[in-house]
Amino acid sequence: MKFAVFSDIHANLTALQACYKHYLQVNTEAKIVVLGDYIDYGARPNETIAFIKDMSPYLIINGNHEKGLSGSEDVRFSLQRVVAASKLTRRLLNEDSLDFVKKHNYAKYEKVCEGRSILFVHGDLYDEYWGRMPLHEMERSAYSKYDFVISGHTHIPHFVEMFYPNDDVTRRNKMKTCFINSGSVGQPRNHCKYAQYAVFDTETEEVHFFKVDYDITLEQSFFTDEFDVFYKERLSFGV
Repeated sequence: MKFAVFSDIHANLTALQACYKHYLQVNTEAKIVVLGDYIDYGARPNETIAFIKDMSPYLIINGNHEKGLSGSEDVRFSLQRVVAASKLTRRLLNEDSLDFVKKHNYAKYEKVCEGRSILFVHGDLYDEYWGRMPLHEMERSAYSKYDFVISGHTHIPHFVEMFYPNDDVTRRNKMKTCFINSGSVGQPRNHCKYAQYAVFDTETEEVHFFKVDYDITLEQSFFTDEFDVFYKERLSFGV
């Protein structure tokens, strides 16, 4: 089975539309997964949520920015401008959008698909909303039960094959887990300004990372003076 992973959209509707258009051209057999942080930072959270609904995803989970709507997570945001952005998003969201966020009030989902075990998580096993999945996290034996671990949050794509000790002599006493991060649709931070998503195949273990051109200037035009200009300008540089 194939999955198309759209993560960290951050209310960037133009980027999401571009990725979805690309998906319709080349990946329609892949089931869509939205991996959290679809709101905040960006100027169009309600419109983004409405578009996600129209995409009819197979799975939607929340990230730390959806979790942050309650205000209880403000202390975990690293900068005051992030707290301010979260408060602004709270004011912008309409009732339908708030209901949508509440409906998907979880950041982890486990699935067995055609005999392959998959963990979808915004962060990591031990910090579902905020974990960053560095290499030392991947080394934890708790992940050895999964064939695939699909995470978000960092806005930086990765594909890592990790091997763990195992008693299966036919596999030379090793168990493999594939770790995948699709990068960010709406706010990439890998010094590439293109909107990014990924498709992976549970049978072949192929992973395709896509970088999609979109009209950044158009999306920036929706930012008002209420937004910190940093979130508008960073789109031009992928930082």
